[in-house]
Amino acid sequence: MTYPVPGPYCAALENRTEPADGPFLTLPPDLVTEARALGARTKITASGLFDIVPIVTAPEELRGLPWLPDRPLMKKLLAEIAQQAGSMDILLNVNAPYSVLSQISSPQLPAWLLRHPDDVYTALSALTNGLSAYIHEALTHGVKVISLADPYAQKNLLGEKCHRAFAGEYQLQLLQSLAQSPARGIVHLCPFSFTALEEYGLLSASILTPADSDYAPALLSAANTAESIIFIGRQCLHTRRALHLYQMRLS
Repeated sequence: MTYPVPGPYCAALENRTEPADGPFLTLPPDLVTEARALGARTKITASGLFDIVPIVTAPEELRGLPWLPDRPLMKKLLAEIAQQAGSMDILLNVNAPYSVLSQISSPQLPAWLLRHPDDVYTALSALTNGLSAYIHEALTHGVKVISLADPYAQKNLLGEKCHRAFAGEYQLQLLQSLAQSPARGIVHLCPFSFTALEEYGLLSASILTPADSDYAPALLSAANTAESIIFIGRQCLHTRRALHLYQMRLS
């Protein structure tokens, strides 16, 4: 798995905080929970990352993925959220559709984008709908902030055409679905993953004055006063201090 390096999308080291320093209980404890819930076996490596054994090894297997919110691991996580929400402010890590599909699929997935696009579209649509329902349930169970990332959806690797069709399109569909949800809270968009939607003219930003100069407490304050799902982006979630919050709106 490729992670962003320090740069324009990540907090500078001197302005970076770790989850243990913030006000949130961060769940789940890994970044492969959706893949595990769908049936992939994982093994942590010496570096602290995960090797994932794909469950989709042929393009025809892309049709018929299980409904994510019904998977036992996701139900267990939602039950833990409901139990902890009374005493803790919870931040939930969620992977966006293309990254979940990449985690559970053969390394041949990039070739399938060109040779079997309809099968890939079917899988991404199922994952998008499942993730939308899961995020809605998580917020209604008491999660304050969703950290939404798509680390496998890198435009410089996929190329703009494939990125727009297979990553950006389903990022957009997920956000459109969440915008219609009656849930309340913050969905924080990783700038490493979602800046391309601004470049495509699909997202625009406006500035909010934070209630606190510390970024995490400012997000928590915004979550506590939100009357709907608010998208916040442009800055790394691990930023320690910030002058602004950037509210992202669908264009």
